[in-house]
Amino acid sequence: MMQRIIFVLAIAGIALTPNPALGQSPYECGSIDVTGAGDEAETCFETYFSACLPAKVVVSGNGEVAERTILGMKGDACEVQTTFLQSTWKDFKGHSMICVLPQDLKYFSRNILAPGELARCSGELVPAYGRVQTEMQKQPSAEEMFYSNLAKLPSKEEVQNTKMKRLRGRILIATERNGEAWYVRPKDSKAVFLGRPADAFAVMRSSGIGIKNSDMDSIPLAYETLRDGTDTDGDGLSDRGEAAIGTDPAAADTDGDGYADGLEVMNGYSPTGAARIATNKQFASRHAGVIFLAVQRNGEAWYVHPTELRRYYLGKPSDAFAIMKKTGMGITDVDFADIPRVK
Repeated sequence: MMQRIIFVLAIAGIALTPNPALGQSPYECGSIDVTGAGDEAETCFETYFSACLPAKVVVSGNGEVAERTILGMKGDACEVQTTFLQSTWKDFKGHSMICVLPQDLKYFSRNILAPGELARCSGELVPAYGRVQTEMQKQPSAEEMFYSNLAKLPSKEEVQNTKMKRLRGRILIATERNGEAWYVRPKDSKAVFLGRPADAFAVMRSSGIGIKNSDMDSIPLAYETLRDGTDTDGDGLSDRGEAAIGTDPAAADTDGDGYADGLEVMNGYSPTGAARIATNKQFASRHAGVIFLAVQRNGEAWYVHPTELRRYYLGKPSDAFAIMKKTGMGITDVDFADIPRVK
């Protein structure tokens, strides 16, 4: 914004044709790009201005294109006219103004036109320039900007709330505490120590929420958590895994459609029916980090990973603890110190 204003105010006095009374054509100095190019054209135009001889130059940059023309002497000053050929400012494009400027003025194409010099100008562009100068004067100072930005900084409480929102439902591994594992409960953002495998399993059971089968099945499944253990029928799912999802551990193809149960689960198909498994990631997102208990089956525990939004089967204590470790996020003592814990 400021760069564009500076560019607009830097252009003073251009016209497409010279004053007919002069009886001569202006010398074309070329083009100036306000971002840096066009030194020769700038020198040319300044030289002609110092003698107030007819000359013109095109100045462009930041979406603005204007043509400046030296018209000639008027009294003891030099007339320079500006016409905007293109502009991002309202009421600039196609409009002009003439400024009567003293020849001792240090007049450069890229310079800002000082507010006092606008009084030397006339034409339809003058009111528009005035609005731009007013807007420029309203720009806050560096000090005002600093304190304004300082006031927008989040409070310590807001920072803490944001941090806890990000950690809800996560398994935290205290890297500076011998790898202790903690579970941040989504319901109150408090960390629960998982301890030994049996302790971790007990925590999960006590933190779990009952869920019906239809809602459980809508959460994408982490297939790999159903493979470890005895697989009686050799279908790629452990006997315990099959019990958890309701398939027959003694039949490789529970629904008899010609595809093994494990193959169907791995590819997103129901092993107990013909359709694909209908998942709902929005439902999973709303319950990120939650531990669910399958109350309509055998009370199996499932963990909805906060970022993957897949459900991990928490089987027996050792399996559950291994999954907690695998999906855990490392945290330092400094960050861990601010997290409230269940005593």
